Amino acid sequence: MAAHRRYTEAFGDALAGSLTYALLISSAPFVALATVVLGGLGVSSRTVAAALHRAAGVVLPHHVTAAVDSIQPGPIALRLVLVAALLWGSLRLIRALRTGVRAMCGQPAGSGNPIRDAARDALLGVGLLAAMAAATVVTALAAGGSRWGVLLSLPVLAVLLATAMVRCSWRGEGRPRWPAALRAAAAAAVALHLLTLAAGPYFAAAGALHATLYRSAGAVVGVLVWCNMACRIVLRAVAWASTADAAHTRTEPAAAIGPLWVVVPAYNEEAGIGATLDALAGQTDLDFSLVVVDNASTDGTAEVVRRFAITAPFPVTVLAETERGPGAAADTGFRYAIAHGAVLLARTDADCLPAPDWTARAKAVLAGGAELACGRSVPRRDEQPNLAERYLFPAAVRMAAWYGRFRRAHRCPEYRTPYVLCHGHNLAITADLYLRCGGASGTPLHAGSEDVELLNRARRHSDRIARDERLVVYNSLRRLRAWGPRRTLLWYWDRRYRPADEAAVHIREATT
Repeated sequence: MAAHRRYTEAFGDALAGSLTYALLISSAPFVALATVVLGGLGVSSRTVAAALHRAAGVVLPHHVTAAVDSIQPGPIALRLVLVAALLWGSLRLIRALRTGVRAMCGQPAGSGNPIRDAARDALLGVGLLAAMAAATVVTALAAGGSRWGVLLSLPVLAVLLATAMVRCSWRGEGRPRWPAALRAAAAAAVALHLLTLAAGPYFAAAGALHATLYRSAGAVVGVLVWCNMACRIVLRAVAWASTADAAHTRTEPAAAIGPLWVVVPAYNEEAGIGATLDALAGQTDLDFSLVVVDNASTDGTAEVVRRFAITAPFPVTVLAETERGPGAAADTGFRYAIAHGAVLLARTDADCLPAPDWTARAKAVLAGGAELACGRSVPRRDEQPNLAERYLFPAAVRMAAWYGRFRRAHRCPEYRTPYVLCHGHNLAITADLYLRCGGASGTPLHAGSEDVELLNRARRHSDRIARDERLVVYNSLRRLRAWGPRRTLLWYWDRRYRPADEAAVHIREATT
């Protein structure tokens, strides 16, 4: 509904009509110039026409794609005209696309500087045209007349649409996040394919008409309607992606706005907690108090924090909690903070580095109506993550969280909001909800996930629980590197892997 309101308030139908016009006037010179360029490289026009026909056949109805079969290279003058037409038409297409995307994101169409906007549109156009060319080649190779061509081309189209959603919008509020953009783009790609299948019988019937006038008019009307429907699908997908975070973060004001306290449980973190404290001292919003809970450490963790407190830009309190477990330590810190006036609470761990805007973002999402905000976990950059650690393992964690939404244990009738991915080292919660739900459990680290237990407790008492991708904490890779991906995933999956020695669950150095 939020996406529908955004689409209608931004006059989405009118923008879809403008995008349809730009698409129609730019597609012909684009296809013609591609044929000319490939022909100049020695590729026969028949081969080019066959490739374009296969690529277009995945997205467009087959009776429409037959129009590319008769395209032939022309004289030099015609080629120059085609280049000029391509540049003009492409600029019109890029402007119509970015205007539509930014309107769906609730953003202004331009910056107010026409020269800067024209230069930005030119750069954006070059990038998108290159992406379109690459997508066309991949689609042409995949389209062999079988269903596998469609299955292989759908991800390509989805990535292309998601790229357009993100790159055509301004940075900042309203810009779709990549996960939301990819979800919306995948749905749009499927919808476009279904639209193509639905248009097939119409074009077949129009092509069978006896009168030339009716046959031509039917094809023209069909193409116009198809393009307009396709543009509406794309713009609605952008509106959906842009409002995805807002849909989870309710817009009504929070029950109370007040002081923020940050709680950090720590156990034997003498060597690494200094980096965490420095990251907190580097926040853009330093209006908060810090509580570090020493969870029966046997090293100098507490002394490191006390030395930091002397020059810290915010109040620092060091507490002691003898009951082992991050849940018990966090609960001690949260309840101390609430007793001393905290209204908003946030938690991270002593091996993590909050992003510079972490406290500011935590305040904003709670002030925006959420009672519990679950943020994003990113591998620590100073630990030099490789590609698998940076992308594949987080993707596996997200897939596991997606599976968690369908687990019976997370779908009980008493839950008032869907399950979301929650990391104990990156969450923010109101003091009111924390007390209503009973707070964090004292589950030991080796016995279960206290962060999931807190999430499920909160879900029984509130429907204002948000997953905010802009609330970022950089997490240590030490467990992943010590245990490997399989054991680490099993550990997070209800502790299906646990070391024989309980003390081995505490890993204190990142292994390279």
